[in-house]
Amino acid sequence: MNTLLLMTLLAGTATMEDLQALGTQSAWAELLERAEDVPAAKRTDEWRALVTKAATAVVQADDSRAAALSSRYPFLASSPAFSKLNGSASVSTTREAVPVPPSSSQAIGVEAQSPRNTISAVS
Repeated sequence: MNTLLLMTLLAGTATMEDLQALGTQSAWAELLERAEDVPAAKRTDEWRALVTKAATAVVQADDSRAAALSSRYPFLASSPAFSKLNGSASVSTTREAVPVPPSSSQAIGVEAQSPRNTISAVS
């Protein structure tokens, strides 16, 4: 792994370059874990495209994660590729408990119950 990428990951922040590298490696689950470490002001359409591609790949491998991912990233509902995977009730925008690292909770508008535990999305 690139030393700069490793240092960035350990620091708790990520850049678009980091996410692009993870995408190139098809490290989709890790990309989703790091996506919210990109500062909110830098979450561009390219960021959304990477998250959508990663979420689609993860759901193809494990469709039980579809509801949690669509709740965590509401913009996935507008992605035909993601929605087509589970046109049934499993891909919905229903709010449910989603695990989110405490460092990301403020950026996505959620309230933590306790550090490293499950949190509930705020409507």
